[in-house]
Amino acid sequence: MLKRWLVPKLLIGLLLLFGQALANTETLVFGVPSDFEYGSAELTIDHPHLSLINTNRAIQNFDVPLDSTFKVEVQGLDAGDTYQAKFCWTAIHPVDIQMIGWSMEKQPASSNNKDLTIFVSFEVTPSSYPAFKASTVPVSVSVAAIRFGLPVDLYATFIYIALVMVATYCIYRRLNLYIW
Repeated sequence: MLKRWLVPKLLIGLLLLFGQALANTETLVFGVPSDFEYGSAELTIDHPHLSLINTNRAIQNFDVPLDSTFKVEVQGLDAGDTYQAKFCWTAIHPVDIQMIGWSMEKQPASSNNKDLTIFVSFEVTPSSYPAFKASTVPVSVSVAAIRFGLPVDLYATFIYIALVMVATYCIYRRLNLYIW
């Protein structure tokens, strides 16, 4: 009787832990238009930015002020590709990330109308009682290309899971684990 209830309880416990792990992450999936031309690299950047030049994933930490919209320029995106942006923060900072979006804007220092940049934006609002006193919160912003319907930063995780499953299967086939 005890063994019959062990597996469902274990699964419920794992699902509850999984739900807690998702609590401090927000995700945005966006596609770059196929006619997008990235702006000139010669222009100076005086705002937060994240570079995907010569790579397909990047991560950076930012100190984000509360109750204001925070924009991060994403450089090096390929036209026609789809990307996933993730916004993560620690559990010791009781905040909510809202108003998540992306936009294409003309570079203000450029005279060329084709000099466009892509921004991901979000708003961090306090969500606690008593009120949260800090003026900024550290937020990790990561952007990864999506290939074959999966973000490229998950490929290593899938390979690891597959290797563990193969190793477990091989060990199970060699040893009779039920006699131990």
